Amino acid sequence: MKILFVAHYYLPGHQAGTELYTRALVRKFKKEGHQVWVFTSEDRPSPGFELKEEEYEQVRIFRLYHSGAYDFKSSYSREDFDQIFGEILDRIQPEIIHFQHLFRLSIGFVQQAKKRKIPSLLTLADYWLICPAIIMLKPGQEICLGPEQGNQCARCAHAFSGFYPAQASAQPSLFWKGVELAISYLHKIKRQLPPHLVARLREVFGKKSKEEQKLALVKERWQEMKKMVDELSLVISPSRFLKDMMINCQMLPPDKIIYSDYGFETDSFPKPISPNQEAPPQTLKIGFIGTLVHHKGVHLLIQAMSLIPGKNLELKIFGEEKDFPGYVHWLKKLGKKDKRIKWLGKIDHDQIYQALKSIDLLVVPSIWYENSPLTIHEAFLANRPVIASNLGGTKELLEKGGGITFESGNPEHLAKKIQELIKNPEKLEKLKETIIKVKTIEENYQELLNIYQTILS
Repeated sequence: MKILFVAHYYLPGHQAGTELYTRALVRKFKKEGHQVWVFTSEDRPSPGFELKEEEYEQVRIFRLYHSGAYDFKSSYSREDFDQIFGEILDRIQPEIIHFQHLFRLSIGFVQQAKKRKIPSLLTLADYWLICPAIIMLKPGQEICLGPEQGNQCARCAHAFSGFYPAQASAQPSLFWKGVELAISYLHKIKRQLPPHLVARLREVFGKKSKEEQKLALVKERWQEMKKMVDELSLVISPSRFLKDMMINCQMLPPDKIIYSDYGFETDSFPKPISPNQEAPPQTLKIGFIGTLVHHKGVHLLIQAMSLIPGKNLELKIFGEEKDFPGYVHWLKKLGKKDKRIKWLGKIDHDQIYQALKSIDLLVVPSIWYENSPLTIHEAFLANRPVIASNLGGTKELLEKGGGITFESGNPEHLAKKIQELIKNPEKLEKLKETIIKVKTIEENYQELLNIYQTILS
């Protein structure tokens, strides 16, 4: 079978969850004799874009180098990118396209596939379809309960951060032309009106103009996303929480989306040691592995550390410190001179097992709705229990076993959970006994192969 995988980023420069899962699929399908390609993007400091053909792990990679969105609409739709993608489809003629993410690319890729009668499917990684900011967090890190088909997004600064919504006036509708005429007229008569009234009119018209403009942008985005998913053969959600969110907000009908968790390469994870073969730790070693960014909640973990006295606790933080230096600086300031906190920097994915074996417990303190975090699955593969916030996909995973949850955003509650394990180390061993089985990439491969064949037939 000829399969094209599409992701917003890919290795070796990027090693987050979506990229690693895409690579696992690419490796497995290639190993089983299928012909595979990857279409992706890469950062470019200068304006413009350029497509380069590269090879990584003996797979042809089509990498579109560009500097990112230049306005709100270009953050999800680019006709120039669509044309390039169409040309690649004509050239390699895949039988099926598996989209992993279209952020930094274009939703028009789905239409390009449909024009050529190439079936396509999408695995959801996050909330990008319904949230321009991707992570469903409002300013002040308040959790968004639902976008209301874009109505909430129009009032959310995060939805427009980094974009230039002023471009909407480039092709104004009749309504906006009317608004512009009204403002122009007010300028002409402002000398005949009281100053306070002129100021109030300017405030009202200006504020309303901006809000209406943003609402028009997010409404258009919502409708374009719906058109795109309608043209897909299937959507796969790795968590039931994310699946339900998409259905409840009416982005997808129930018969268009299925639940199927990620599959994992297990070769680098030796057979787990039986719980009774590991002695309870004298010092509880807890760890965080991932991106050091605010919505991952690392600050909550450091705040919890400050609430737990004693030397029988150690925190290891694995993560790149250069990506978000301002946040990392704040984290280190929070940690002050706590010698129990070890900053171990970025690790490559092939070092994950060793990192997990160096700790007794993984902490996932995210303040957003995680989907189905790879680090939790990997912790289970390494026979390590997890403490995670009681939100979204993290809560869903731990309800099955293998860990405990704490109240999201509450460092006091997190500290209490950690202290319970310090005082009762036997609880840690009991948690290990409840760790659930993780789906392998071999199982996921067979599942997806069946799906591909069904779609093609």
